[in-house]
Amino acid sequence: MKSTLNLTSLQFMVSVIVEDLENFRLTGNRLFDFEEVRNCTNLDELFKQWLLQFDDLSSTPDEDLEDVKLELSEHMKYMSIWNVSEVERATNVKSFKDYFEGYEGFSKLVVDFYETSSKEDEEWAKTKNSPEFKAKFKELTGMEI
Repeated sequence: MKSTLNLTSLQFMVSVIVEDLENFRLTGNRLFDFEEVRNCTNLDELFKQWLLQFDDLSSTPDEDLEDVKLELSEHMKYMSIWNVSEVERATNVKSFKDYFEGYEGFSKLVVDFYETSSKEDEEWAKTKNSPEFKAKFKELTGMEI
């Protein structure tokens, strides 16, 4: 099954939203107001309509969710949210939820992506700092980590 999302609009929407999310996380201010939905007569309303399509994730095709996750990965990797303490991670998650208040589906996508990626980063950090990994690295490369 092919994704039903237009990839160009997906890339644009996610890139703008993630940029605004980072601004909100750092300053508490947002560029876009997603408070209420009317006809799409301006950019804020366009984003509102777009976010609403993810409110019921169970009815969103898996292919669409995978496309969104790929775009989130591409754009969120530039945010200053990675390799932080648990307290900072919890603060980031709260900021994400505050930013997407009222858009639970998309909020869940962002939070799940962030938490999963953070855990993977943490596991990798533990692995590469383990004595076994360091020994194997030295054995294979002749160099210390």
